[in-house]
Amino acid sequence: MKKCAYLLLLIILILCSSGNSIGDDKVLHDFIKEYNGNKWKIVVVERGKIKYGDPISGKTIPLLGNRDYTFNTPIEKVDCPSLCFNNSKLLIAKNNYSENTGKLILIDLKTGAEKILAVTQPITSPAISRNDKYIAFLSDHNNSIYSLYLFSVESGHLNKIINNNVMHAGVYDVAISWGDNNQLYYSDKNKNINVFDVNLKTTKRIASGYSPIISPNNMEIIYKKHDNKPYTPLVYELASGNTRKISGSEIFNAIWSPSNNYYLVVRNISRIWKWNEWEKEVLIIDVKTMEKHKLFKYEGYEYIYCK
Repeated sequence: MKKCAYLLLLIILILCSSGNSIGDDKVLHDFIKEYNGNKWKIVVVERGKIKYGDPISGKTIPLLGNRDYTFNTPIEKVDCPSLCFNNSKLLIAKNNYSENTGKLILIDLKTGAEKILAVTQPITSPAISRNDKYIAFLSDHNNSIYSLYLFSVESGHLNKIINNNVMHAGVYDVAISWGDNNQLYYSDKNKNINVFDVNLKTTKRIASGYSPIISPNNMEIIYKKHDNKPYTPLVYELASGNTRKISGSEIFNAIWSPSNNYYLVVRNISRIWKWNEWEKEVLIIDVKTMEKHKLFKYEGYEYIYCK
């Protein structure tokens, strides 16, 4: 009798395990299909190196062929790298804080060659517009408040478009994001999320929070309610004004997949320290079903970018 009960329990466990793995496998299968079809790139920072996160191998791989790219040097600090120009280039800011200078730089991902676009005060959160015509970034740091700058890729002109009124809610988070039609999302010093229309030169308040990341379909925003980590990412629906949560524990960062079908979430999985910069994992979460699947682990900052 005990043997029969044991066998029954074993069968139930196998069935439950199979059901979970089938669900996980489908989420991963669908994601990999989109990943390969669109030639996405996922960038993370692991142990001082900018690397690709590879969901196929489940590992991180060097950025430049067989070479890594150093995140920080003894003299210069790299801030928030982001992919641009059809994934052929990496946009970074290199800051020399002792000299109070920042360089906006494009790195060719085939050759590793660097091109300096602009030199100004230290730069944070550089972000390329969806039409590849503009680069926005924060500078003129003053008690956690920044000014917002706009660089024209075609003309090389640099303009300050918002003076001393933009907040950055985390060291490694992207604080600004581009929507369609050259609309730029940011948080002001009163903790309001706004959208600045570059074409019309107008500003509109959206909601209250930090670090807005507009969705690829331009309909929703991932944002933070508080300036802390770990945190619960929130999603704000622009049309309805409704808000929902991205569930999970020890979340340090959350962004959109380029297809709009998944969230990419960075979790801290350290068993020793809850507040450290190592032992992370990246999950995908299906936006509709909220099913999860682990993509890869890495040791580094919570920074992640996908394009």
